[in-house]
Amino acid sequence: NVYVEEKFRGKGVCRALMNTVADNAKRIGVSEIYLYTRHTGLYEKFNWEFVDLVPTFRKDSPLERLYRLKIE
Repeated sequence: NVYVEEKFRGKGVCRALMNTVADNAKRIGVSEIYLYTRHTGLYEKFNWEFVDLVPTFRKDSPLERLYRLKIE
């Protein structure tokens, strides 16, 4: 899980985290990565593609959004 404290939002912290994830995946030869989350709108800003709603093990969030990032 990733969380950016409110006082640091809007300062590029999330973008730096997303770039680091993609850069490291590319460096080790990974062609795509996945995540699931309850959030909508954030990951699309960073080229993550919504795939589907998936069941989870969480009682408080039994369905979450699955995203894929293709590493180029």
